[in-house]
Amino acid sequence: MRSQIQFPGPIATVFITDQLADRKADAPDFLREKLAIQNLAAVMSDHPDEVLPRLVKLGMEICGAHSAGISILEPEAGQFRWHALAGELATFEGTTTPRNFSPCGVCLDLAEPILMERPERAYDWIRDAGITVPEVLLVPLTVKDSDAIGTL
Repeated sequence: MRSQIQFPGPIATVFITDQLADRKADAPDFLREKLAIQNLAAVMSDHPDEVLPRLVKLGMEICGAHSAGISILEPEAGQFRWHALAGELATFEGTTTPRNFSPCGVCLDLAEPILMERPERAYDWIRDAGITVPEVLLVPLTVKDSDAIGTL
């Protein structure tokens, strides 16, 4: 359910989270999900420094996405930093995006998954980077019971 936050005009035009309820979900593939969790657990045990990149790649594969990544909030700098990017946007790993003017920021403000269509129409820094994103689905990333620390 969309929160009662009012978005400025350009952001409101790209915000399409309400469409998620109307989309037909694929049937769950429990075996594939189980194997992915087992693979991630093995990586955690044997190569903990590779957990985030593997998590991102598994998520991208399971969702059939063209790109995936994890943004971590750097509150003191007022920005997110992209970690473990995979797919078409992998070249942007390590780059930052503004906390208060980004899809990631909207996701944290609402504290729920969001969907945006062609966010470069609302965010000039995305357009200026030459990025075209047909859709972006963001989910808050939390650790245990704390506030979100970023997005997936």
